[in-house]
Amino acid sequence: MRFKTALLSFSSWLLGGIFALASLGAALSESYPSALLLVSAGLVILPPSRTWLLRCFPKLSSYVASTGLILALVVGAGLAASYSVNVTPPKESATLPPSEQKTPIANQDGQEKSIAALEELERATRERDFKRAQGEIGRIEDRIKTNDAHLSRYYGTKEQLDQIRKDIIYLAMTSVDFSDKEKNLEEKALARKAKDLAPKVETQARRIYASSLEEAFLKYGQDISVATLGKDAKHLKITYVLMTQPLVYKFQNELELGRQARSFSFSHLTFSNGLSGELGKSWTISLNP
Repeated sequence: MRFKTALLSFSSWLLGGIFALASLGAALSESYPSALLLVSAGLVILPPSRTWLLRCFPKLSSYVASTGLILALVVGAGLAASYSVNVTPPKESATLPPSEQKTPIANQDGQEKSIAALEELERATRERDFKRAQGEIGRIEDRIKTNDAHLSRYYGTKEQLDQIRKDIIYLAMTSVDFSDKEKNLEEKALARKAKDLAPKVETQARRIYASSLEEAFLKYGQDISVATLGKDAKHLKITYVLMTQPLVYKFQNELELGRQARSFSFSHLTFSNGLSGELGKSWTISLNP
């Protein structure tokens, strides 16, 4: 009987010691819930725990002392569980693989390469736009020569008017786009060329309009001549032998010749019967705003 009691006491001390060492290790590894649970279990297993309670509280029965220790174990387990739920471990920062980790020098090199690539792209774009504008202005110069040759033999056409309107707009845009202070000498020279070429194209546009208007009258069976006057062809003259004031009114308000002429930057519009002396009649209208 004594042997069994000694063996049971030794086993309790051994298990208690194991729980004590385990709780110490858990505490050192900052696993506080596990340490608390192990300490509670150790208190229950160690024989001195129940003996100490009985000595401190003589009126307690052995059953009550054992129950109290078991309750201590349950409370310790509950506290451990509560601690585990409420305390969340800190998030570990994601570590990139060594191949993806960038040093400040690598970042700086990457930024410099990006800036260099953008500068190269901008330079290539400017060079492309310059060559495109240069080629288009060359084609406009060729069209001026072709139109002059055409007008010396034929009437102007609607297609020529449509194209020349586009040329006027393109020259205006080019003269602005390449006249910036940051442009180089070649680009600025191209801007000046476009600006100088614009008045020639506008003059030719007025001549083509007058020629096409005369053809339109002839198609309706009217022997009406249309001509431009002045160096810049800004004066439009319409001559008809039967020109009268009611007819001038009709041209202006029904055909809206004044509005059409103004769109080509004509400054004056004259209606005349082409006669001289007392029989000659003419009406001149200013188209300036």
